[in-house]
Amino acid sequence: MVNRVTPMEKASRLLDLVPYLYANQGVSIEKLSSDFKITREETLSDLNTLWMCGESRFDLIELEFESGFVYIRNAQAINIVRSLSTQESLSIILGLELLKDEFGDKRPDLISEIESIKSTLTPGLSSVVAASAGIKASLITAIDSAISARKNLQIDYHSVAEDKHSSRLVVPIEKIRREGHDFLIAFCSTANAKRSFRLDRISTAEVVESEREAPEEATANSETIIAKVKVHGNSRHFKETFSTYTELGDGEFEVEIFSPRWLIREVIASRGELEILEPLNLRQELLRLTKVVRDQYR
Repeated sequence: MVNRVTPMEKASRLLDLVPYLYANQGVSIEKLSSDFKITREETLSDLNTLWMCGESRFDLIELEFESGFVYIRNAQAINIVRSLSTQESLSIILGLELLKDEFGDKRPDLISEIESIKSTLTPGLSSVVAASAGIKASLITAIDSAISARKNLQIDYHSVAEDKHSSRLVVPIEKIRREGHDFLIAFCSTANAKRSFRLDRISTAEVVESEREAPEEATANSETIIAKVKVHGNSRHFKETFSTYTELGDGEFEVEIFSPRWLIREVIASRGELEILEPLNLRQELLRLTKVVRDQYR
């Protein structure tokens, strides 16, 4: 029984032929037939039909296949129909990389499918592009598991305040999102108080099977400090640095911080763009430290 192809199916195959031939100049008719799963006669029929196509009747596609090997020219307009731009290919590859990272080792079948799709999208590009999520799926899984099971978490965390990595045992309370960042609110055994941990600064998280409740008095006393600062210039960097703030107007902000030392470091690093207004003792401490630094250069 002859497998009859509808005009729509044939037109679709012809459109697929053009980008394939551009990517595989000099392909043999046998391989072309095999890749498209059609007979040699159907392949020759498609090529003869394609030879009569073009942007206009005065500007037809140029095909060579008498030698048994196919070459194509002057089909750029038709090639665009089924071809992805570099930007489109890059977007798809990055999305597939992030999707693969989400699966981890759980779905080797889907990972194999992802690799297969990537291999058909600009092979040269897919081999040099890689992506990874800012927050690993395994990290989210561990945090959610610890919260629901009321278990402890052992985390490795990069503290911006002290500019160092440390291992901490925490009792996770909840996850929140503030100013475009995801945070874990937890009782930290190191600080003996409630702390906020930015998820993209947690490198690893492991559920500790033993249960441990945070002391009520320590949880209630988060040891936060309310400070008032003034931004001289562009406030974009300030808003990206401080996760919690209230805008007061005229460049002034009220911020909630856990570490006075960290705030002083940020003010010094701002090179005059940030000023502490309150509390007064913190402003005076900043003045004392800057004088100490200045005296080192005399």
